[in-house]
Amino acid sequence: MKGSLAFALGIALLSLGLVSINAHVTNTQVLSKEMSLSVPPTAYGELELIENATNVTAYVEVVHNGEKSIVRLDSVIPLTPGEWVIAPYQEAYSMNVTRVINVTESLSCGNVTVQKVIHEEKLVESRNATYPIYVKMSVTKMNLVEDPSLVEALGLVLTVLGLALMLFERARRP
Repeated sequence: MKGSLAFALGIALLSLGLVSINAHVTNTQVLSKEMSLSVPPTAYGELELIENATNVTAYVEVVHNGEKSIVRLDSVIPLTPGEWVIAPYQEAYSMNVTRVINVTESLSCGNVTVQKVIHEEKLVESRNATYPIYVKMSVTKMNLVEDPSLVEALGLVLTVLGLALMLFERARRP
């Protein structure tokens, strides 16, 4: 009786260690304020940070387990276990500006003031996220247990032990 129970538990642990969820799960959110994620140690995937505007350079602050980093968009970060905090950091874009200035020119007949139109490109920086920033989380694999190889080894040991106990119990029966 004890042998068959150990054998069944061993088979169950073997299957638990071998099975993982391989369905691709994706979630996309618009980042307008600070966002927190908690990733379990059994998940594998990536975090994609995307900006929508073509002429805007955006930066986000990524904090992973207390370590801060400033990331320029578009970027892909491996999704590792732990606590994640993602927040908009800075946005920069160029704007064409037209200025009219008065220029005094010295001529032989005297000084003349002439207006000139100057076209220049101005860099505008902002701490607000006015253009959409997308955070795309993709989980590609999710194990049922944290250390599958340890569970498989334990399942194999229990299966062999249960099989040996079952054979020993049958040999002892009169």
